[in-house]
Amino acid sequence: MIWFVLGGVLLAGVLWLLYRVAYADSARVVSRARTLGAAAAIIVGLGLALTGRIGLAVVLFGAAAGLLGFGGFGPFGQLGGNASGGAAGGAGGRPPRQGQMSRAEALEVLGLQEGASAEEIKQAHRKLLGKVHPDREGTTYLASKINEAKDVLLKK
Repeated sequence: MIWFVLGGVLLAGVLWLLYRVAYADSARVVSRARTLGAAAAIIVGLGLALTGRIGLAVVLFGAAAGLLGFGGFGPFGQLGGNASGGAAGGAGGRPPRQGQMSRAEALEVLGLQEGASAEEIKQAHRKLLGKVHPDREGTTYLASKINEAKDVLLKK
């Protein structure tokens, strides 16, 4: 009887977790998955280091560093060409600066038409920045372009 109760609790927990993941913000899910993966790699790496398997421990510590955004290797490292501006060219992965943004370019960046009100500009800026902010797996380059577009359109 106890096994049925435990199985029911486990099933309810798994269904709740699936529900939470299905309706969660994907950037937050990815961020938490990376953090949990890095924590697991560190814990297993420490266990391997304590048992004398230093080579494997170093590999796991490197993987953890890559998942957390440190280091310069792999798809998660700073030199691997990732979403935070890896090997896209220029300093820090940014394309070289080519002068101030035009009004037409600013409208295109924010997805607006000529004649948009200040409130529409602010709403488009807020919406886009929420999607590409560096804290949400975006890049500082994209965030700066969106901020620049808002400033150009609002004449700041």
